Amino acid sequence: MLSSGNSKKKWVYFGLGAVAGGVFILVVGLMTFFMLPRMCMRKKIDPNTQNLEAQGKDVVKQAPEKESLEFLENISRIASLKVYSFTELQAATENFSSDHWIKGSVYRGNISGDEVVIKKMDVDVSKEISVLNKINHFNLIRLLGVCFDDGVWYFVYEYASNGPLRDWIFQDNPDGKTLSLGKRIQVACDVATGLNYLHTYTNPPHIHKDIRSSNVLLNNEFRAKIAKFGLSRPIKGNDGQFTLTNHIVGTKGYLAPEYLENGVVSPMLDVYAFGVLFLEMLAGRDVASLYEGVKVHLSEILSPVLSEDGNLSLKEFMDSSLGEDYPTDIAYTMLVLVDSCLRKDPGKRPFMDEIVQILSKTLTTSLIWGSTQQSYGDSNCPAYNNASTALGYDCNGVNRTCQTFLIYRAQPAYNTISSIASLLSANASEVSAINSNISVSKALATDTEVIVPLTCSCAGRFYQANTSYVVQTNENYYVINTNKFESLTTCNAIQIQKTSPNVINVFPDDKLNIPLRCACPTRKQFDAGIRHLITYVIQSGNAIASIAHRFGADVGQTLEANGKSEQNSVIQPNTTLLVPKWAYFGVGIVVGAAFISVAGTILFCMLLGKLTKKKNDPIVSLRSFEAQEKAVTEKSLETETESLVFLESISKIASLKVYSFKDLQAATENFSADHWIKGSVYKGNVNGDEVVIKKMDGDVSKEINVLNKINHLNLIRLLGVCFQDGIWYFVYEYAGNGPLSDWIYQDSPDKKNLSWGQRMQVAFDVATGLNYLHRYTSPPHVHKDIKSRNVLLTDKFRGKIAKFGLARPVMGNDGQFTLTKHIVGTKGYLAPEYLENGIVSPMLDVYAFGVLLLEMLTGKDVAFLYEGVKVHLSEVLGPLVKEEDGISNLKDFMDTSLGEDYPADIAYTMLVLVDHCLRKDQGKRPSMDEIVQILSKTLTTSLIWGSSTSAGNSSS
Repeated sequence: MLSSGNSKKKWVYFGLGAVAGGVFILVVGLMTFFMLPRMCMRKKIDPNTQNLEAQGKDVVKQAPEKESLEFLENISRIASLKVYSFTELQAATENFSSDHWIKGSVYRGNISGDEVVIKKMDVDVSKEISVLNKINHFNLIRLLGVCFDDGVWYFVYEYASNGPLRDWIFQDNPDGKTLSLGKRIQVACDVATGLNYLHTYTNPPHIHKDIRSSNVLLNNEFRAKIAKFGLSRPIKGNDGQFTLTNHIVGTKGYLAPEYLENGVVSPMLDVYAFGVLFLEMLAGRDVASLYEGVKVHLSEILSPVLSEDGNLSLKEFMDSSLGEDYPTDIAYTMLVLVDSCLRKDPGKRPFMDEIVQILSKTLTTSLIWGSTQQSYGDSNCPAYNNASTALGYDCNGVNRTCQTFLIYRAQPAYNTISSIASLLSANASEVSAINSNISVSKALATDTEVIVPLTCSCAGRFYQANTSYVVQTNENYYVINTNKFESLTTCNAIQIQKTSPNVINVFPDDKLNIPLRCACPTRKQFDAGIRHLITYVIQSGNAIASIAHRFGADVGQTLEANGKSEQNSVIQPNTTLLVPKWAYFGVGIVVGAAFISVAGTILFCMLLGKLTKKKNDPIVSLRSFEAQEKAVTEKSLETETESLVFLESISKIASLKVYSFKDLQAATENFSADHWIKGSVYKGNVNGDEVVIKKMDGDVSKEINVLNKINHLNLIRLLGVCFQDGIWYFVYEYAGNGPLSDWIYQDSPDKKNLSWGQRMQVAFDVATGLNYLHRYTSPPHVHKDIKSRNVLLTDKFRGKIAKFGLARPVMGNDGQFTLTKHIVGTKGYLAPEYLENGIVSPMLDVYAFGVLLLEMLTGKDVAFLYEGVKVHLSEVLGPLVKEEDGISNLKDFMDTSLGEDYPADIAYTMLVLVDHCLRKDQGKRPSMDEIVQILSKTLTTSLIWGSSTSAGNSSS
């Protein structure tokens, strides 16, 4: 979330307190890790007890010595995760009480205010740890940590409050739960996106092998997360390749024919299972009932629906709980997609990336359809216990009027700052300013939280902020309140404001006064320094403590502001919560940043036993800040101290391969000149695989922390580390064609060159890697150092982003930012808002990507492009992109080494894209997701264009 001192100041995160808390938790986690082996003492079993502790003691009967050995062997695999003590899990679940029981050996718990799921693992956990510790994606369930106690493993996962998908999609479910078609398609898109990440972007690619309705979990916003990775396995090679197995495991009905008949394992296994899952979601029946009485291949069930008169039988096939509440053309398209996934020949099934594209195109229409079709009984309004709940907050504040802030979640009908401001009668420029200067017309992702400043004042007994609304067709009070205004008011409050004689009903074109819920601080709150109360709509699964922590607010003050206590803190979804904030949010930010800095310094000293001093020079050097970033290290540590340092550091890095220095000497022939690449970088060979070994001179904690959490084809992979004589050595995967900077500049001494198609492929690879960092890692990350030297090329000229020493997490949505006074990076690549105000957001990478793409198109480095230019870099493109016939002058601007061997229309489109990336107003730049979409549309044409030509030295 964003915060502000006033509407003219920049907003920054409300949640820095949570970040500081995260640092504290990490410190405690490391201490727990070292104490854990001493805690693994066998406990006496009570045969009569019914809790999980008793269930877990009989599972493993191996000797204690063997259990300890297994634990130590697994340490290298799990230590990058949080390691919990069994006592912590007992506290989180009230000793695994029945109140916390979900099912089987699965319990819900609360750790530091966050809801988690704790599961006792009865089987071999090595595969699941191996997979979950290598992946990081929003649509895959996150393994937060583990506990090993008395030979039994316990896994701690993030909590998905709406449970498994199977509880929501079948007609015969006992609770009568159901999902709209829009939500079903959103879930399908989430599952497809997660599988596409596994198939295409993990290194190596992975197959889930167990996709089914019980293994897809729904969070409080009904977004899907794939779970259960026990059967998952890596697949070497390209998507089309496969392996064979004699060990057939899985769930009947979801298993592809080629797997059942011949043991063929490929990504098409997941595609088939996804088709079955989606078929269940559309039909409202599980696969067993779909198969009932059918002796043919499952896909043939769809034949009657997809025949020429298919639309006539569509209603009979679709889930009856939907009634006719769905667009038939989209439903029909979805069944055609299912049919393609269920083809018996795996070669005729679509890839997951194709499925994602199809679902993405239909998703917006489906969500809009679903948002306008709800009703609420005859009266349209629910009953409330008291007037305050129904009508607003009492006017008991120190002021009758004050500034207030509401949180509105973007939705398809209101997905821009302009439309949201218009709906809530707010000033669009003020809304833009406090939301990271997002362009008022930029489309926002669904559920992006937008902070809206309004004036709150007394109207009789209750506070309210006023707006108006014209009723549309098929709307009632409930629809207007819930769908349009997202429960920021109540339908009773709207109803009582109506001045016409017919108060009970609303009709199209009625103009309503909408009283938005708000409040001003009380005298007690005012004296405590609180100046604003933020109105936040509670979502399913929220808790007051977690909401308060997220905003950096005091839990006690938040409870008091809402008439709650620790004993009575129950809150209901779709009601509002007041979150108190201090007068000057910036003060809290500085304090929080200072705390994080101190905590980080203490932690680093504990881990490495040395202080790293960085020179904070605001003057940007021409080439790079790398020299400023080299730390001054103390090298007088004793061998014993160094050994201790290494052991203390193991909890952070042990999920990586830990090499001995002898391993590295053997790999590089004792770091001989024949293996030298440049600087302190050497090429080596470990077990037949080419690697890059780099001696690290500065603080390595940030880079380890980032690289140990990410896994993506377009990000360079850290294979392992070595710690010797106080020095760290990193072992990376080898990119055979070196840095991009060696291939794109006209003055390259080796005359290396890339074709047009190869340049577009590299640009797409870099954009895809950045989009993963910005949108799909948890938390989102900003690279902060994108430049041509930090993009490496494989032997197939695919781009991989390297150098994560400056990368940092950015909590919250894409539009949010944080502030820093420590400006580091390379001149020319640094965005204006970062240089001038220290603003750090994903738009920093978007700007740098624009510079990089400009270099790739022109064949000139950024220093040359700046030469003689005293204006903003984007103005270099002004004359070209603003001309009516800019394409005709393209040749003078493009890299001369390309000649005319490029599609002029696409080249011009790329320059327009660069122009957008380089806009001085960060709110007007595209997101990386939008950039990926633009590049993907032109990539095929560019590759076909370039296929008839070879690139300089690239063909060798």
